[in-house]
Amino acid sequence: MNVAEGYPISMSGIQGSGKATIRDGLARRYDRCEGVDFHLLELGRMVDLAGLSTFRDRYREQDRLIRQAINGARLPVTSRLGILDVAVLACVMAALGRIPKDGVDSFLDRVARDLPAVLFPRTLAAVVCEPATLLRRLAERDEARGRKPPRGVKALSEMATRLEEIYVLGHYPHPLVAQIVEFYRGSGSLLIVDTSKLDASEALALIVRFLEESKALTTGVGPAGRKG
Repeated sequence: MNVAEGYPISMSGIQGSGKATIRDGLARRYDRCEGVDFHLLELGRMVDLAGLSTFRDRYREQDRLIRQAINGARLPVTSRLGILDVAVLACVMAALGRIPKDGVDSFLDRVARDLPAVLFPRTLAAVVCEPATLLRRLAERDEARGRKPPRGVKALSEMATRLEEIYVLGHYPHPLVAQIVEFYRGSGSLLIVDTSKLDASEALALIVRFLEESKALTTGVGPAGRKG
């Protein structure tokens, strides 16, 4: 795993848990932090093996954007650790019976071969959210946008449950997921943020404190570079 000094943090978690809000909050707070906005897991149709291949293409494109930000003396902050979230999604789809397990295993073998080629952040923030709270927030957001909620409750609940098993309990659905998460857990650079219990400002403050105490922003953004 190629951990980049100039890539301070990425997040992992389910849609609607507050990752993008945290990413944008960090970008506003620090002059050199740049939120890399990339809609990694948006497909517009049922996820199948072809969809997973599309997601693989996208996390490699996300990696290109991260490298571009670093080369421009920026500190990228991403709302998804692409290679990890794609692997977790594939495992959830297999658990739900949406994609055959042998197809998912073959796909994850290809993902594993990408590990040396992509950049990893210094810190991983696992943003978890209790399913009932998550579903309520998504319904409120859809209503505010004038949309009908098309999301499958079962799939969302399965994803939320699986993320808690991975990040809180340390139960992994696949060796690739274990390899990535245990790297951060073992190095003390895994931060679990439960947005069922914290509002947006509290979650951001928790991450800011963690980053500053762990010196993950020491490549040039410290207190002197903080936005007022």
